[in-house]
Amino acid sequence: MVHTMNRWQLAAIIINFTVGSSLLMAPNMTAAYAGKDGWLSMLLACALGVLCNLLLLYLLSKYQYSSIFDIAEQIAGKIGGTLFTILFLFITLHLTALVLRNFSNFMTTVLLPEVRPDSFEIMMVILVIFSVSKGVQNIARINEIIAPLMIIFILLTLILVSNNLESENILPVLDQGWHAIFHGAYPVFGFPFIEMIVFTAFLPFVADKTWLKTYYLFALTIAGLLLSAAILVTIGVEGESIAKREVYSAYSMARSIELGTLFQRVEAFIGIVWMVALFVKITVCFLSVQFCLSHLSRSGDYYSFLFPTGLLVWTMSSHLHHDLIDFTEFVAKNWTLYWLSLYIIIILLLFIGLLFGKHKRLPKPKKSA
Repeated sequence: MVHTMNRWQLAAIIINFTVGSSLLMAPNMTAAYAGKDGWLSMLLACALGVLCNLLLLYLLSKYQYSSIFDIAEQIAGKIGGTLFTILFLFITLHLTALVLRNFSNFMTTVLLPEVRPDSFEIMMVILVIFSVSKGVQNIARINEIIAPLMIIFILLTLILVSNNLESENILPVLDQGWHAIFHGAYPVFGFPFIEMIVFTAFLPFVADKTWLKTYYLFALTIAGLLLSAAILVTIGVEGESIAKREVYSAYSMARSIELGTLFQRVEAFIGIVWMVALFVKITVCFLSVQFCLSHLSRSGDYYSFLFPTGLLVWTMSSHLHHDLIDFTEFVAKNWTLYWLSLYIIIILLLFIGLLFGKHKRLPKPKKSA
């Protein structure tokens, strides 16, 4: 199992992690509060996300991008560092379960409603366990192929459907004022931009850290622009009312694409792209959980944790929320504050470490394990 990747591979994973998880749900979340200005809410959330991640990366660079778990232990001591790692473990485990539930919700709501959600969740967990067992490098190489294809499919979809865009669906701009735009930015600020905290467990394995902040923030900006464009086109084609009403309004928007009589039901490509991107996000989150467990157990690998963790994630995903409405409301109202709490803890921890010179005592981060 090899844990190493280059900067471009990290950027590709970030784009897939950010765009893939939010592509279908972001139009509904932003339009619910900002109406036809939902795309401006996404731009605002992206800008705030870039600033927050810039601060995080700046502080981590002072620690030579060492493992966040080693940093916490160096600053807060063994007990304090262990408590932080447990907190990080719980929140990341929760994220993994919710993304898995998001996957099964989509499959049973849109594609195959007659199939039990457990079937999709079990198949995804098995695939994720196998991928994670091969290490970071395997995931990075696979994603090098997946990410460009995902971007191409999204851009082609937006271009093909743009002829159905109606200007009255997106004009006038700022129709409900800045308050509504800030309100619409709140849920998508946490989902997915603050969730980027999980990558603090991956940064030690980037082989060349020169210009790491640039690659990281560039990828995050590209992802935000893609999401904003997707929301703009979705609202422009479907209208504000449908974007508010349908959880997967971007998927519904793609149904209007028809390329003659040969190529129809093109929205299936959007569904496939989203499923693959969700696989990447679940894998990244699941691997972060394994790094937490490996650190807590002082073990050189995490093989013994793969199956128990997969079983736990599957169980959590099945019991955390009763239905799709409950799931969506929880993410829209609570998710940002939930993850922002962890972000603030990390920032304060890193600041305290700098004040007391703890960053000078850390060993150089390992590139492989």
